Amino acid sequence: MSLFHNEELYWDNKFNENEQFSQLPINKVRIKDSTDEEDNSLIFMLPSHVSSQLLKLSQNSEMAILLLLLTGVNSLFYKYTNEESIVLGVPILDTHREVFTFAGEILPLKVETSSEATFRSLLKEVNSSFNESIKNQNLPFLKMIKNLQITYSNDQLPIVDTVVAFKGLHSINFKQHIKTNTLFYFFKENENIGVELIFNTQKYTKDFLSRMLEHLAKILADTLETPTKLVGEIELLTEGDKKDLLSILNTNQADYPRSKTIHALFEEQVVRTPN
Repeated sequence: MSLFHNEELYWDNKFNENEQFSQLPINKVRIKDSTDEEDNSLIFMLPSHVSSQLLKLSQNSEMAILLLLLTGVNSLFYKYTNEESIVLGVPILDTHREVFTFAGEILPLKVETSSEATFRSLLKEVNSSFNESIKNQNLPFLKMIKNLQITYSNDQLPIVDTVVAFKGLHSINFKQHIKTNTLFYFFKENENIGVELIFNTQKYTKDFLSRMLEHLAKILADTLETPTKLVGEIELLTEGDKKDLLSILNTNQADYPRSKTIHALFEEQVVRTPN
């Protein structure tokens, strides 16, 4: 029996062959013939009142801040994709790097949610999944994800579509071994929390991702203040979004299906009026 038999069983049972790493909806049609990935980045600072809530609830613990931010990102992905199973990547903790050897230095993090979950219950789910992943982190990365549908870059590196990291807990050296489409690299600067979002320019525009980060900030503002709020009741739209959406609906008289996500409405507007 393998030394890590129990860990192999854990990861075998964690994923099924129909699952894959979660990603934000692609909003950019590839123009170039090349399929090479090109990275760009943008910096976004959370509003001061959101940063204050994060620091207060976490008692300035970087690990607690990470778990709160992960819960916010999971909520965001649920609202954007309507998928109840969210699979993200989280880098190995810096404190573990010298103890363990990893292929890619990434841990898969699977979290189940629904419209009936509260932010508080989702935080517990994130914390549980995070701790379980750490307890079962002795396997090479590719063994952990062998049951996931994985795509590879032109240089044959596995693509983990979305990675969430926190500066001080994680380095992003894993990018030598793994490709990402979006990397949320959160950081603490004095009493403020911000994020450097590193993204694949062949899939996303800055405008789309800037709007997405505003939605993340609104999710955190609403749920940190009221952690018993149901995920399904989280209001995603900012005041600016509401004005834009009203313009979209007034421009197109067709009835949109209720199942269509908000981002899809905005993307249709981008296609009609790209400038």
